[in-house]
Amino acid sequence: MHQNIDNEIKNWLKGTKATYNFAVKPAPFGWCNPKELIVKTIQEIIPNIKLSISQGATDQCFFTSLNIPAIIFGPGEKSICHKENEWINIHQLSKVTEIYQKIINQLAQQIK
Repeated sequence: MHQNIDNEIKNWLKGTKATYNFAVKPAPFGWCNPKELIVKTIQEIIPNIKLSISQGATDQCFFTSLNIPAIIFGPGEKSICHKENEWINIHQLSKVTEIYQKIINQLAQQIK
């Protein structure tokens, strides 16, 4: 996608004296194969979890670029994510803490 945007901007600027550069190198995409151990583990802990692909940017891309399987999972409502007065229910925080602990324990047992 970055290349497409780059090409589009270059086309817009043709015939002008204007130039541009990306301020920073565009981040790669984040991806985790559904067959990875971390995905299977969370599916065992939360059997009815819905796997999906987010179009938002996350730090997962940095794990992907290092070939480290990673997932994005946490408390809160996606509809208020990164908005003014973002909040989570304290019950969600304690629940996700329990889930994280289960994931860590189960992965630790499987990796041994």
